[in-house]
Amino acid sequence: MKLLWSPRAATRLWRLWAASWPTIVLLVLLRSVWLLAIPIAVLSVGTRVPVVLPMVAGTLFDALSLMLQQRLRRSLRTSCMVTSARDALGKQGGVPESQIHAAFWAAYVSEYAISSDLPSMLAALMSTALILVFASFRMGLDLVLPVTGVLAIVGGLGFFLHRRLRPRLHITVKNRARTADWLSAAERDAGEIGGTRSEEPFVAKVREATHNWCSAEDTVERKQIGHRFVLLLLLGIGLAFVLSYRGIDWMHLAFGNEGEQFSLRTVADVLLLVTAIPVALKVARHANALLTAYGELAEMHPPDRVPRLSTQAWKEPPRGLVVRDLLVKYGDKLALHIPFWQASFEKPVGILGPNGSGKTTFASVLGGVLAPTEGNVLVGGVPSQQIDRNDVAFVPQDPVLIEALTIEENIRLVVPLATTQQQEAILQRLGLHKPLDQKTGELSRGERRRIALARALLKESQLLILDETDAWLDDAGRRILFEILQEETKKRAVVIVSHRQEVLTVVGDVLRLDESHQMVVD
Repeated sequence: MKLLWSPRAATRLWRLWAASWPTIVLLVLLRSVWLLAIPIAVLSVGTRVPVVLPMVAGTLFDALSLMLQQRLRRSLRTSCMVTSARDALGKQGGVPESQIHAAFWAAYVSEYAISSDLPSMLAALMSTALILVFASFRMGLDLVLPVTGVLAIVGGLGFFLHRRLRPRLHITVKNRARTADWLSAAERDAGEIGGTRSEEPFVAKVREATHNWCSAEDTVERKQIGHRFVLLLLLGIGLAFVLSYRGIDWMHLAFGNEGEQFSLRTVADVLLLVTAIPVALKVARHANALLTAYGELAEMHPPDRVPRLSTQAWKEPPRGLVVRDLLVKYGDKLALHIPFWQASFEKPVGILGPNGSGKTTFASVLGGVLAPTEGNVLVGGVPSQQIDRNDVAFVPQDPVLIEALTIEENIRLVVPLATTQQQEAILQRLGLHKPLDQKTGELSRGERRRIALARALLKESQLLILDETDAWLDDAGRRILFEILQEETKKRAVVIVSHRQEVLTVVGDVLRLDESHQMVVD
């Protein structure tokens, strides 16, 4: 991956480092003791220090470093995920399809690079340097092949144990995907969820999913440290067997003759050099991972929270809207131009036009989700940029529905306090006769559309915006919906965005747009 200078990526990683560097330094020291356990054990051969002592000490320090890393990871990951969720929910405008998971992956890659790859690389770098310093005073080349055989056998066993972890790893990936679903929902939100009353329960779900993900990874890592202990034990036994087979009584080595000590010193020196190889490889592996993470971050563009103007609440449902010199551009591309238009909310207001004419753009401006490039839209006397999103119920073309959640859970994404009775009543009226505990992923598109409509109708808002809301509905469902919308006009302002001429039967004032993103003047 091509490495480019990216202020966004550098700033993100620097902030994480600056917030956690004391913990990272301690983690590097603990992990270095673990990496030096075998080299120190090799150096202890021929002395009065038992070979097993540094291995046991290294394993204990490894356990301590694992606990510290898990705490660091949980803290950084939760912080990154929650911040990304808030930024995505607080954005203005949509997210390009190519970046639909940018918030999740930017948070994950950043956290993993700082909590895992960076400490591991620094620890391996420091350990490799110390091993080479030790080896510079000792040289030897005996018993290489038997020891290589032991290392190969232990390595093969390690591969087998790693394969047995695959079910646990699958659970970890599943929990990670669930967290990604939550952040993806926040990215796709176009004003349907955003608002203080629904944002906090949503963020709480992000936090819960992230904790479940961390717990699954913690289980895997506890298994891994157990496997490492077994492998170290077998390595020690294998080394003892090789030495004994070569006629070296290493239990009484300290009291042996000078010849024995010299022969064993040769083996120890070779092993010392051998131990530097995997540690040095760890430096290369984690350095590559860090550079890869930086490169990925440089290419990601997660949505940023847009500072909003102070909101103004409607004292009563808005009764009209006025558009003056409205211009919306995406970069240099014209998305919408309306010189002047006004409408009354005595009946539902219709926004009609072919696909790509700017209908959804206008709906986003009306709901306060998208800021105009020029001009303004007054809804009930309030500029669209200052509309409180708690007062707006928005059903976009692609509603935010998480397939892994039940019908009830998806409704409560928007209306956290909706009762079971309220949900059942509105769903039945819309023609959806399904149990509330059924997974949304098992439903058809038309049934999912009814869920989005139900929660928008349950939300106590002053403005209801429906973007192509009758899509995927049959004739009976469309007829029932239009009846409900006519009733809703008595309680709040209603805007219907559609390309279907049938909506003319239920709307009052109509704004027509053409393929050039301009208002059609009758």
